[in-house]
Amino acid sequence: MRKIIFTISILLLISCSVYAQKETYWWFFGRNAGLNFKDTQTVNTQYGAISGIPSFARGPINTYEGCFTISDKDGNFLFASDGMTVYNKNMDVMANGTGLHGNLSSTQSGIVIPIPNTPGKYYLLAVPAFNNSAAGLTYSVVDLSLNGGLGAVIQKNVKLSLAPLTDSKVAENLAVVGHANGSDFWLASRIATKFYVWHVTQHGFSAPSTYEVGPSIRGQGTLRISSDGTKLVHVDHYNWATNVKNLTYADFNTDTGEIRNIRNYETGIRNIYGVEFSPNGKYLYITTANGAETELRGLFIKPTDNLNAPYTSIMNVKSFNVQLGAGGRIYGIQSGNTSLWCILNPDEGGSQMVEIKNFFPTNALPELGLPPFVTSFFIPGELILDPPSVCRNVPKPFSIRINTGSGINSVTKIEWDFGDGSPKIIETDMNKQEYVQSHIYKNAGAYTFTLTPYRSDGSPLSDKIIKKEIIVGNCAIPVNHNIINMN
Repeated sequence: MRKIIFTISILLLISCSVYAQKETYWWFFGRNAGLNFKDTQTVNTQYGAISGIPSFARGPINTYEGCFTISDKDGNFLFASDGMTVYNKNMDVMANGTGLHGNLSSTQSGIVIPIPNTPGKYYLLAVPAFNNSAAGLTYSVVDLSLNGGLGAVIQKNVKLSLAPLTDSKVAENLAVVGHANGSDFWLASRIATKFYVWHVTQHGFSAPSTYEVGPSIRGQGTLRISSDGTKLVHVDHYNWATNVKNLTYADFNTDTGEIRNIRNYETGIRNIYGVEFSPNGKYLYITTANGAETELRGLFIKPTDNLNAPYTSIMNVKSFNVQLGAGGRIYGIQSGNTSLWCILNPDEGGSQMVEIKNFFPTNALPELGLPPFVTSFFIPGELILDPPSVCRNVPKPFSIRINTGSGINSVTKIEWDFGDGSPKIIETDMNKQEYVQSHIYKNAGAYTFTLTPYRSDGSPLSDKIIKKEIIVGNCAIPVNHNIINMN
């Protein structure tokens, strides 16, 4: 789905985020499998021709679970890892890139964080497998200015503080989201009975803040933070019984890193393993690892506003996993299967899912893991206005930037309503990235600007409608009556 960002260019435009979805354009996972979102394709499905589908990419990683990758702001692949070895953009082992303390059998064996205000350098987090977790949660530093841009690991396996824990045993999960200041990040992990949160800056990692969850976890299972940074969810794979609370849901604050309103739920799903938010945060997509045909397994959906509601089962398969991708779709893989699944409308409950058969060659199959990313990468960079005022009788540009994406809910036209009774403007050319309209407000006052995107069937995308209050002033230049003669 196309993401619509509203900006007004007047006096000062401040970037809230320097990151966008292109950092997530390359995924490498499984037995040398991968997805390339930079070079997309159109696929014929039961819903018609669907564009924007990633192409297959052969990668350097051979792993069952743990994997993570990063691309640059233009979508060019930079490096990848299974948690133990780092591979550069040429798919070769990076200089000093071996011996990291992650594990290819860790659910989320690591993640890459761009070091704030330090171009070309990255923190690389590594998480060991739960049965060998004494190595703790560690980070290394990658410097891409070295070796002609191929990079090198210049600092390795630095342990993060786990206080108040007295040992270094961790669980196989972590998640990262952008700080509200637009520069720093928050790192979160669930360990034993607590959530841990670290503030990540250009100077390193803070001491952790901790939040009591309740039930202790053994190790496996996925942790996610929603793209907008307001919610957090964890699923506990090793609570195999059907009458245990194996899903934890909470509120997250990107200003403070605080986790609040922690709730634990029984899902009734054994072997629960993966979880992902819809882009709008209204749904959870839950998956299982292993499981007999007689058990609840496969892919399930729960609404986040009522997690006690019955789940919806989408498909019954063994060892399935999903993740949000560029363009607002959710992609699914099954261990050892050549198909790629794509949920076209995750914001509307996932009723439209396609299976792309023979996507993966038999010598490059997915397994169970998919590479986690900083979830803020899935929110395009946004510009805000300061100050929020407009002068009457002065033309001002209104700019809309649309991040490319398509599918069942692709935008086919946008409607501009400036809120002052002037005629609405309809644009139907959706092949551009940025749309600009200049408008003159003739009278001072407060007006509500509304931008409405429409589907191909003419219905509005109601959850993507943008409204913004516009303050229009007279902007008269004050006269200094003390000035008598300019000569």
